[in-house]
Amino acid sequence: MASISVRTFGCRANQAEAFAWADAFRARGLRLEADCNKSDVVIVNSCALTGRAERDVRKFIRGATRMNPDVRIVATGCYAERAPDEIAALPGVIAVLPQSAKDGLADRIMALDGVRADPSSGESREFRARAWLKVQDGCDARCAFCVIPGVRGKGRSAAPENVAGSVRSLAGRGFREIVLAGIHLSSYGDDLAPRSSLGALVLGLRPAAGKARLR
Repeated sequence: MASISVRTFGCRANQAEAFAWADAFRARGLRLEADCNKSDVVIVNSCALTGRAERDVRKFIRGATRMNPDVRIVATGCYAERAPDEIAALPGVIAVLPQSAKDGLADRIMALDGVRADPSSGESREFRARAWLKVQDGCDARCAFCVIPGVRGKGRSAAPENVAGSVRSLAGRGFREIVLAGIHLSSYGDDLAPRSSLGALVLGLRPAAGKARLR
């Protein structure tokens, strides 16, 4: 059975996505490996905020294939969106997925040869320090120096009732801290009808969070 690991670069939104993927993998009975050098399949959630961030992604992928020539790398994230051909040419990369494919990433991984469920694999503790929850994505600012609106799209807010359901579930699983993440988090609610705000969201989440801290 193939082992899976996730390597995240960049922002808190990427970390929240990686947390959600880990949950999806565990729900499908996949084995998570904390050490990318020991993993059969590595998912790279890339960053394109700066040239240095992109260089870090390339350096990691090349290093991973040197340590494990048989590793299969699936790249996604902002760098993969901005320059898919560039990242596809790197050693070990078997797939480059756009941002739109992130929600279905776990099913795509399940479709790879050699990847199958193993209920006896146990639970990874890689992401257990705290829970991460993405509540906003994209940005409408269009700053001249920033590539992010071009690779993340327009600002989009998760529905408050969906966020509340996720927070309630995470708190019920015993997480004591839940980090709300987004690309332009303070713009949360600008696109909702009726319009809302980050402050209103947090106040509305207090009953769902229970004893868990919202950050």
